[in-house]
Amino acid sequence: MMLELQDQGCHNINFVTPEHVVPQVIEAVAVAADRGLTLPIVYNTSAYDSLESIELMDGIVDIYMPDFKYWSAERSRSYMKAENYPEAARAAIKAMHRQVGRLVVDAEGLAKRGLIVRHLVMPSGLDETRAILRWIGEELGRDTYRFGAPGGLSLLNTSRFFATYDAHWGGTSSSMKIAVTGHSGTQAPQSMHSSGWM
Repeated sequence: MMLELQDQGCHNINFVTPEHVVPQVIEAVAVAADRGLTLPIVYNTSAYDSLESIELMDGIVDIYMPDFKYWSAERSRSYMKAENYPEAARAAIKAMHRQVGRLVVDAEGLAKRGLIVRHLVMPSGLDETRAILRWIGEELGRDTYRFGAPGGLSLLNTSRFFATYDAHWGGTSSSMKIAVTGHSGTQAPQSMHSSGWM
């Protein structure tokens, strides 16, 4: 199937929430690679993965695409029934970053290798967003903060009302584009500005 998708012009092979089938993914990718698969392999996950699974994927995965859902154990317990999610996600994302590094794109803007961290900005959870952004900057590096360009932090938004802002790290001119929303479309940007993120 992977080779058929490559022949049809797909840009990558994207495994969604594959942690429970990592050995089978490794076997399948090895067979496909022996038969000519050259597309990037994407590991698309909630980041609630064991470090053992991530380590097994070293050298197989080209692009890791984890969600970073919640920073606090309290929200993780309430919404995911997984109090240890934040700790597990931080460890998994750091391991992913060690393997593939910052996002690399080709001349057409297609991802070829690296880390893309996704986070849904919720108006009632801006404290979570600030903590996640701060951690990514401190642990993965400031160049991680770029939306739509090499670096790979993508803040997602499901609201039809959103605004895009330039957010600056430490007042430097290297900015990230983020889409954030509040009830009026201003709550999240104001909060991020007051915390030094914009």
